[in-house]
Amino acid sequence: MNNQDIDLTPTSNLDSLGTRLSSLLAMIGLSQAEFARRLKVSQGFVSDVIRGIKKPGAAFLYAIKIEFGISIDWLLTGEGTLKGETQIDIPLLQMIQLQISIARKAILEKDVAAKSIMLLIQNNKLNEAAADSEIKKFLDNIEHETEDFGLAIELYNGHLLTDETLRQRNIMASAVAYFESRTPKDPINLLTQTQPISLSLNISSNQRNAGRDYYEG
Repeated sequence: MNNQDIDLTPTSNLDSLGTRLSSLLAMIGLSQAEFARRLKVSQGFVSDVIRGIKKPGAAFLYAIKIEFGISIDWLLTGEGTLKGETQIDIPLLQMIQLQISIARKAILEKDVAAKSIMLLIQNNKLNEAAADSEIKKFLDNIEHETEDFGLAIELYNGHLLTDETLRQRNIMASAVAYFESRTPKDPINLLTQTQPISLSLNISSNQRNAGRDYYEG
C-alpha cells in the first residue's frame, strides 16, 4: 500500500482520528510496529497519523476495516461503535452488569460469597463451580444498582474487541479496580499487608476454600 494515500476527507472530520487510532491500538494490544506490519505500511506512517502529522486516505482506512473489523465511520467521526454494530450485544451487556454487581458486593459490601465467585472468575475457574446450586441461587438473586449502568456501558465499549477467552476475566478485573478505587485505604494496612487473603466459599452445605478446592489445577 502506498503510505501517501490521496486524502479526500475534510480535515475537520479527522481532527481526533489519531486519538481514536491510539485508543484502538491499546484496546487490541498491538504495538505501532505490529499494527503497521499487519497493514503493510511503515511504522513511521502510523506514528505520524496518531500524532496528527499525516492524514490517512481511503486505502489505509479500508485496510483497518478488513484486517481488524473496525468501523470506518467510527475512525473518521467517533460516532457509532468500533465495529459498526447496529444492535447492542444484549448477552454481553447482561454479563457485564452481573460482573459489576458481583464486584460491588465483594469490594464495597464485603460479601463473602461474592468475593469467592469473584476469585473464581478471575482465575477462570467458575465453570468448575457452575453446577453448585447455591452459586446459581446467589447469582439469580443478585440485584443491579442503577448507578452502575454507566460503568457497564463503558466496559461494554472497552471490551468489544477483547478476545472472548479473556473477556470475562478482564471485565471483572476492571470492575474490581473501579470499586477498589472507591474504597478508603488504611495506609498502615497497605504497607504491612504482604500475604494474600484466603477466602472461604461458604454458600452451601459443604464449605469450600476458594483458594484450594476450586483453584487446584
